[in-house]
Amino acid sequence: MRETTRDLFPGLRAWLLLAAVWVAGCGTKGSGPEFEDHLEYHVPPHRPASFSAGVDSIRDRLTRVTVGQSVGDDPELRRQSTELREIIEWLPELAGDSDMRKPQWDQVNEISQRLLKEYLRLESRPKVSTSELLAALLPMVESLDTLKAYDIPR
Repeated sequence: MRETTRDLFPGLRAWLLLAAVWVAGCGTKGSGPEFEDHLEYHVPPHRPASFSAGVDSIRDRLTRVTVGQSVGDDPELRRQSTELREIIEWLPELAGDSDMRKPQWDQVNEISQRLLKEYLRLESRPKVSTSELLAALLPMVESLDTLKAYDIPR
């Protein structure tokens, strides 16, 4: 009986196909300084450098932001509202980037979650005045303010 190449090298086609795909994916197209720019982690310009800066930024933005469905399609108002929400979401991570102890971090996390929940509730309403926004959120921001003393940069 005559043996064929297929009989002598079972799975050869699969290995050749795998090698071709691997070689094609290892080209030099993705190297050099222009490619390295795409590898860097993008940090939004409104991201605070620390937990303390984040709390200060929230306090500052609360007096300037428009919240609620009245934001509509205005891109600037929507950007401001989105940035404030993102900063609130980042607070636990910013606190975790410091040498803050776990009990204080747990407080930051709990207050941040309540703050975000209330902010999202207000954001879904038709119109929210600045005084209403401050009345609802400022007490939680003040609680976070007391935890800034534990924000020890690494």
